[in-house]
Amino acid sequence: KAELGVFGELGWISEPLFYRELGKFRLNAAGLWLTQSFTFGQRIKFQPRVELTYRWANVAYLPFDVELTSPLGFTPKVQLKVDYLWSDVLSLSGEYIFCDQPNRIPQHTISLILRANF
Repeated sequence: KAELGVFGELGWISEPLFYRELGKFRLNAAGLWLTQSFTFGQRIKFQPRVELTYRWANVAYLPFDVELTSPLGFTPKVQLKVDYLWSDVLSLSGEYIFCDQPNRIPQHTISLILRANF
């Protein structure tokens, strides 16, 4: 099963606490993502995802705290997720995320979740 998605965000930020000289400004984003699900047997599900986001604003620079979470420019992201069902009670999920934001060291995130369903 493959999925393709498109998204957009329109935002206005009004007088940030430490950057009042910026006044009210716009911060917008647009992007697309592609994901596909694969099933191996009855117990394993594998799901890769690729996402590309572009952000722009009507000011020359963003406040530091806004820039940390929503940097201007292109942000590619790759995600790999694996779910394994041990039994009707136990399951294990693993996820790897690579995100390369502008002007920053690329981020690698790995998570493992063991679930017991009662």
